[in-house]
Amino acid sequence: MIDPTPYWTWALVTRRGETRKAVRATVEALTRDVGTLGLDAGTAWLPAADPFRVPGPAGPAH
Repeated sequence: MIDPTPYWTWALVTRRGETRKAVRATVEALTRDVGTLGLDAGTAWLPAADPFRVPGPAGPAH
């Protein structure tokens, strides 16, 4: 694959007020090293309806 690289995002949904230590530890372990993932780079393409798509140019519309 060459530019733009297609991506499909995922989301981890949790309760803001979660009190269970095991759940909070799991969320922390799954998200500890997650950053922007480069989804805002000019080389990334996300479907138009993707909720994590950064507004603006997103590569060719395929």
